[in-house]
Amino acid sequence: MGRFLMYATIVLLAVFVLSSFTLLKHGNEGLGLVKTLSANNLATDPRLYEGATIAVDGTLVYNDQLSRYELTDETATTPTPIEGLSDVILSPMVGKRVRVNGKFAVSTGGDRLIEADTIRLLDEPAPSSTPAAS
Repeated sequence: MGRFLMYATIVLLAVFVLSSFTLLKHGNEGLGLVKTLSANNLATDPRLYEGATIAVDGTLVYNDQLSRYELTDETATTPTPIEGLSDVILSPMVGKRVRVNGKFAVSTGGDRLIEADTIRLLDEPAPSSTPAAS
């Protein structure tokens, strides 16, 4: 009985080590690897990033004709729509440089969009941990 437990422990340890190695080596998309891109990267070859968790820098705009928020930059030919965040969050950021984090999706018709999780302003200075002198 003692040998059986010893060999079973060795086998379980080997399976754990090999599966951990495989997950870390090949499964990093599932571990939340984020690719930082520009809006132009998404417009140039959208299928390359389909389903990926991404961070995209660009300028937030509101498209009045389509009633939606979009991310663009000076090099992008077409803006990328943003979904998943409320108007209350997005409207004060229109016209400003932002970073949007989320999942990139491409429909069967080729339309692309970012299913946003978070958005933050890029042009604001980082908060200071020291109080300002008066």
